[in-house]
Amino acid sequence: MIENAGAQVLPSPALVAERHAAAVRALGQAWRATSEALDDLLHARIRHEMQRMALHLGTAAGLLMVLLGMVYFIARQISQPIERLAEVAGQVSRSGDYTVRASHDSRDEIGQLVTAFNGMLGELDRDRAMREELAATSRVAEAQRALVEGFPIPLIVTSIPDHRVLHANAQAQPWLDGVEADPWATWLEPAARARYFQRLADLGEV
Repeated sequence: MIENAGAQVLPSPALVAERHAAAVRALGQAWRATSEALDDLLHARIRHEMQRMALHLGTAAGLLMVLLGMVYFIARQISQPIERLAEVAGQVSRSGDYTVRASHDSRDEIGQLVTAFNGMLGELDRDRAMREELAATSRVAEAQRALVEGFPIPLIVTSIPDHRVLHANAQAQPWLDGVEADPWATWLEPAARARYFQRLADLGEV
């Protein structure tokens, strides 16, 4: 150091250089410490945000799974009765058996559909039974007609109670002589006619 009487003491260049180097080192250390602290803070912030994102994504995925499960459950609740209904329809189509019925316990729209379908099957079953009955009646009528026609004696079929002529074989045509209603009034004696209809009333049948 250089000293002068009455003058300010100045540091030597070597001391200035040393202090400058120390200041630069301190500044570098402070900068590195600050950078490390900022890096740690940034990484901590990133980890926190990633954890929040993972939590939100997990919550969203869980809600989506719950929603999909509910949709699947509702879809199965709708599809199962319709599948059973389709099975019954296929069974009826294959077998022609209209006594088969679909079953559904609920009273919702699908239950109403099943009820309407069963009602339709009931109508078809009654219609089929009616057709079979009409066919049987027709066969009986044809057999009766053939039987009447085959008899060698005059035979007449009349209705009750108006005694309209329903059928007469060829042997009875000359006897009827064109009469179409109550031939018994014309061709039977009153006593015989009375006995004949009394007999019908007693038996309750033709």
